Amino acid sequence: MAAGVDNPLLPLVELFAQGRDIGLHVALARNAHGAARALFDPVIGRIRELASTGILLSGPGEEGALLGGVRPQPLPPGRGWLVTRREGRRVVRFPWVPPAP
Repeated sequence: MAAGVDNPLLPLVELFAQGRDIGLHVALARNAHGAARALFDPVIGRIRELASTGILLSGPGEEGALLGGVRPQPLPPGRGWLVTRREGRRVVRFPWVPPAP
């Protein structure tokens, strides 16, 4: 994702709060290293402000709380935290399926 004025999602930031009403879904994936610094990006910051649902996979704990007060931590492959506003956090698992031949 491009930072600053080059970010293609920047025009949509104002619509994030109405996402459920208008059917807007944003999937954001990034490396956990340096994620605390990325929270100052307007797009990521707005998603965090709205307490959007997120999945936090394995990462370094020194990054601090990234989603709903949950800090990254080393986790086994395929395991993560699902963080929601209503339910808090819970462990989720992701299976790996080999690609079809």
